[in-house]
Amino acid sequence: MWEGRTGRPWLPDVRFAEVGPGAILHAMTCPRLRLSIVCLALSACDSSEPSNEEMAPTSVCESETRDDLYMVGMEKIGQSVAVRILDAAPAPPERFDNAWTIEVLDSKTMQPRTDTSLVVEPFMPDHKHGSSIECEVTPLETAGQYELDPINLFMPGLWEVRLRFTTPDAGEDQLVFKFCVEQ
Repeated sequence: MWEGRTGRPWLPDVRFAEVGPGAILHAMTCPRLRLSIVCLALSACDSSEPSNEEMAPTSVCESETRDDLYMVGMEKIGQSVAVRILDAAPAPPERFDNAWTIEVLDSKTMQPRTDTSLVVEPFMPDHKHGSSIECEVTPLETAGQYELDPINLFMPGLWEVRLRFTTPDAGEDQLVFKFCVEQ
C-alpha cells in the first residue's frame, strides 16, 4: 500500500492499494473523501429543493409590483390636471390594441377641462421603448371626455401609458398609468 499526496488543500490525500496490475482508490481509508461522497449523495436525494419549473413564475406579471390595479373610475392627479378612466376595452388592459374613455378634470376644482391638448405615449420602461402605433385622441360630446384609441401594448410586460397635457395656465403636466400585460 502507498500514499499519494495531492499538494492541494481542497483535494484530499488518498491511499492506494495495489491490486493486480493496477491500483484502485481505497475510499474507506480517506475520511475527507468519504465525507465528500456522503454529502454529495445526500444532496442529490433532497426532494425539498424546488425544480426550475417550480421556481419560475407562472406569468410575466405574477411578481410585478410596480403596476396599478385597474378599476373603472381609477384616477391620477397631477399639478393642473386629473384624469379618470371611465371605460376601457378590454378591461383590464391587455396585449395589443386597447381603447379608453377618459375624463380630464382640473386638479384643484375637479371640474371638466376642455382647454388642454393631450399626447398619449405607451412606453415599456424595462425595455426602454414605446409603441410605433400612434394613439388618436378624440374629444367626445361630454365636456372633458376623450376617447384614446388605439393604445397599442404589443408585448407582454409592464407598460406605462403616459398622458402628456399642455394647459394654457400651467404649461405641461404628465400623468402615468402603469399596467402589466400578460401573454
